[in-house]
Amino acid sequence: MLLEGSLQDLNIVQISSLVSLAKKTGTLVIFKSLKIGANSNLPTHSMSSGRVLAKVAFNKGEMSHAWMDGYDSDLISLLVKASKMTDQRAINVRQRLSQGRTISEKTLAMRLISAEFVTSNDVAATVQQRTLGIIYALKSVDRGQFRFDDDKLPSKGEIFIPVTMSNIIEYIGRMEQLAGYLPNLDVVPQLVTISEVELKRVQLNTTEWRVLALVDRQRSALQIGQLLRLTENDMRSALMHLEQAGLIMFVGASYAASDETQPRSPLVKKVDKAATITSLMRRIDPVS
Repeated sequence: MLLEGSLQDLNIVQISSLVSLAKKTGTLVIFKSLKIGANSNLPTHSMSSGRVLAKVAFNKGEMSHAWMDGYDSDLISLLVKASKMTDQRAINVRQRLSQGRTISEKTLAMRLISAEFVTSNDVAATVQQRTLGIIYALKSVDRGQFRFDDDKLPSKGEIFIPVTMSNIIEYIGRMEQLAGYLPNLDVVPQLVTISEVELKRVQLNTTEWRVLALVDRQRSALQIGQLLRLTENDMRSALMHLEQAGLIMFVGASYAASDETQPRSPLVKKVDKAATITSLMRRIDPVS
């Protein structure tokens, strides 16, 4: 299947939909935008000189793995972030790993499960969330090129977890709701005084406890997120739960987005380029 083009024409959700409909196996490679001079003879479809931004693998049309340059993909870090593993246990695991040879992510997961540090469901959920997070990050990328490489997949040492288009649409919708909850992360949260009895009833994950520990009426939500190396939406999610639990409040800040001020970016671009999609669809072999 010859499927390639510009992200100015199609976004990651649309491209994934095409691959899903065609039930193809292979890897979608996304290249960073190239700054080409006006007099350059480089053809618009050339991508060989551009750095790879991301790779998304598909198995019979179903997304199964994703990698993105600069995105925190470390399995141990993600398990800690998802409250599936404690900080101390993560430190111990890393110390053991540093004393031996490098192992694949799949082997690491199998060892963690065998040692009963995590469950197979913990690993599957964490890897799936990683894939969804990468797709959401790629959704805003509208410069650069893409190419689908038939039958080329990551190494067998990677973990492959199915992600459906329904999963993607649902996740994007949830992330956009979070963005609407707190569009501006420059607001400063402050602690709400509650009794010890009430505090004991509160159930927080590791990330939320970390955020709560840094709330001091001086740091903004953005600064706290940067200190903890959280994505903006991870920070919003933690703040939303903390506020709903009655642990924090935003004094003097009009942080709730109104219908007039809240931008609603569509899940799929409204592209008046039917010819582009039709042309790409023609390149896809019919499914037998």
